[in-house]
Amino acid sequence: MEPSLASIGFKDILYFNIGSALLLSWVSITYVRDGKLEQMPILFASNGRHHFAKALRSYKKYCLAINSEELNLDTFSASGFIHKISDNIHRDYLRILISTNERCILTFSCQYLWYKTIEKKSLFRKSQELWAASKATVLFTSKALLIARNSLKDSVGSCTDMLNVPLDKVSSLFLQDEKVDDRAIHKLKINFTNGIESLDISLMSLDETAEIFLNNIQSLLGDTKQTPR
Repeated sequence: MEPSLASIGFKDILYFNIGSALLLSWVSITYVRDGKLEQMPILFASNGRHHFAKALRSYKKYCLAINSEELNLDTFSASGFIHKISDNIHRDYLRILISTNERCILTFSCQYLWYKTIEKKSLFRKSQELWAASKATVLFTSKALLIARNSLKDSVGSCTDMLNVPLDKVSSLFLQDEKVDDRAIHKLKINFTNGIESLDISLMSLDETAEIFLNNIQSLLGDTKQTPR
């Protein structure tokens, strides 16, 4: 492939993913260009994942944080909090993305729902909606909403992907309940400050503590417009 160079301004980044499946890893950066969403996927060998994680932590270091003291939030250092994450693989992934001075607030386990439309192998070739669930761990910090999940869409085999949404790019966040195939689904709707299309995340099996926190998260987001910390 012919070499190429791309430049993405920090202010244009909305969120990113980092993950791996055996010997293959990736970073995917979602950003805004000319008022439209663009994605920059980068594939690399898994033994180089720590280099990309370090670069992402450096970016997060300068993201704005909520003022947890003014909001009377109990926060914890990563070293004193990370043991609360029960899934060993998710714990390791989340640990490598916590930046300097980023404080942990809450974590919980749930199911992440992947949505896709497939074609039935029949005479009329009708489409069929499919919701595939995988295990997920949510971590809310003073700078970001992070979700580690076991599989990425229709991948095969052992795979872990992690989504990081910086809070200073979020204007509002709402938790809505829906019914799909007689199942209760919690849809997390994330709206961004630049008015670009929202990000919808479907979750299941939330406990009461997680629901209360997510329903009250809106009051925290107005406090991210301050000096970096």
